[in-house]
Amino acid sequence: MFQILQAQFDTLEADARQRFFVRLAQSTRKTMPTLTKQFDDEQLLSRICAAGDRAAIWGIETEQAIARFATLDLVAGPTFDQVVAVQRLLQLQGSSISLRLDALLEAVSAKYWDAAVRTTAGLLSR
Repeated sequence: MFQILQAQFDTLEADARQRFFVRLAQSTRKTMPTLTKQFDDEQLLSRICAAGDRAAIWGIETEQAIARFATLDLVAGPTFDQVVAVQRLLQLQGSSISLRLDALLEAVSAKYWDAAVRTTAGLLSR
């Protein structure tokens, strides 16, 4: 019988997370070229990874929700989740995090909403 050690599991999980961030960066670049043209590939990936780390702090775990959080980071700036009203919404109990992130995205910029939906849909189809 095979046994996976915790260190091996952690390595597999970190690798899967990194692959997701790479796919998210590629999808974001493709669906939001105007917004992402200011970043080279390494900068965009770094920004998305940082957003993913911040999303985890808020308990955001699904790829779909992380993609929305990263989109908010790019559209509203990397400190958007430091705004008190945003923090209250992120901490709100009783509604799904995806719905709360959707509300934030809609409020922040209708201009990029369709692209955010396409990015999320593209990731989920893989």
